[in-house]
Amino acid sequence: MFSDPQTMGLLSAAAQMSERSGPSRQRSSIGQILGTGMGGYVQGKQAVEDRAMQQEQMKQAQMMREMQMKEMQAEMAQKERAQAEQARLQDFFSKRQMGGAQAGGGMQQPMQGGQPQPGAAPQQFAPGGAGASTPYAERMQLADELRRAGFQQQADAQETSALKFQPKVKNWQEVQVGGKVMYAPYYEDGNVGQPVPLEVARKLEKVDSGQSNDMIDPYTGQIKASIGKKQTLESLASNALTARGQNMTDSRARELNELTRQGQRTQIINDPLNGPMLIDKATGQARPAIGMDGQPVRGEQTLKREKQAQGLVSVIDSAEKLLDGATGSYAGASIDQANQFIGRATPGAQNIAQLKVLEGSIMMNQPRMEGPQSDKDVMLYRQMAGQIGDPTVPAALKKVALQSIKEINQRYAGGAQQQSASPSAPEARKSISLSDIAETARKSGRTTAEVTAAARARGYTIGGQ
Repeated sequence: MFSDPQTMGLLSAAAQMSERSGPSRQRSSIGQILGTGMGGYVQGKQAVEDRAMQQEQMKQAQMMREMQMKEMQAEMAQKERAQAEQARLQDFFSKRQMGGAQAGGGMQQPMQGGQPQPGAAPQQFAPGGAGASTPYAERMQLADELRRAGFQQQADAQETSALKFQPKVKNWQEVQVGGKVMYAPYYEDGNVGQPVPLEVARKLEKVDSGQSNDMIDPYTGQIKASIGKKQTLESLASNALTARGQNMTDSRARELNELTRQGQRTQIINDPLNGPMLIDKATGQARPAIGMDGQPVRGEQTLKREKQAQGLVSVIDSAEKLLDGATGSYAGASIDQANQFIGRATPGAQNIAQLKVLEGSIMMNQPRMEGPQSDKDVMLYRQMAGQIGDPTVPAALKKVALQSIKEINQRYAGGAQQQSASPSAPEARKSISLSDIAETARKSGRTTAEVTAAARARGYTIGGQ
């Protein structure tokens, strides 16, 4: 009921007053009572924050449980689909094994000495060049059945496996079918293929040898005719594209070799003020590292100083608005102290309180020496901050000091803007060396090919190309 910090603080103060005003008549100052109330306020505020943190943790835990539940449901659904597919596949093979798919049969070709009888009419021929009971035919038949049943992936796997068992034609022989002389292929596995007419069997095969189209007798392998090929526009374009691709590959290899060589002879020295410097081990020449914008990479201390200066400009602007209304004399400071004695604060004292905060911010952002700081160092930093929080210093002196601080920091803050806004720097640099590309790639974590492509897109030439 009384869980907010303000109520708990008032209750603590009231309890303290009630305790001190009882029969014991113990003496208690206003400060003690207010201290007890402030302690109750702090405890109440901490309790509220603890409850809010617990609620947030419970909310996050609930969200995590919901995400885990969704992932489990998706995984279960995927497993169910896989199990259903596996069950359907097993049912297919069970039905097939029970007689759902029958292999073809028929009469055999007349045999003589364990071989088909030449000149006789074959009674059965293996379609597609393979017997019905061969591994090739069995796998092709199973692939067709799987595809009709909707198992596309398994059917493709069976066809790929069947290609390993596809028989080869050993020779062709004349056979009589219905009183007609036809040619039947005899395969290496002993099966006989479907006979074809003599004119079809004698048809020449066209073979592309690259330079010409050759007409070959499929039985003797002899070239009966040869027609030279004329180079078409498509072939010319294809040849040019192939040559261009090879040239690009060679060029990239040369660039990579040059980048590797430059990287091996270059040493990086990190200058906190001037930025990374590239030292050529062979010549001893030093040059600044160049970024993708064509500008030298600045040092860490320079960037830190510019960042501090940019933040100080806005702080100084805020301080200038408070100077006219702040206390700026010994008399005014005495009046502020007299009012503080009775628990009041004048507008000038309120402005001084704000200026002290801004003075601290200016002091913290000023360049300072490393190591322990003495009282004299602190006084020096206050002077650098213009002593804007001192109520005895007149406003005119504070304004002059702030103006000097502002001008100094504007020079630091404007360095990065002037460098980035300069239109002549990017225009003046039209080429980038391979060593610069190597160092940029190393610092940015990208490949040299990516850095080279980005530089070319910006109009730079690589290594004088």
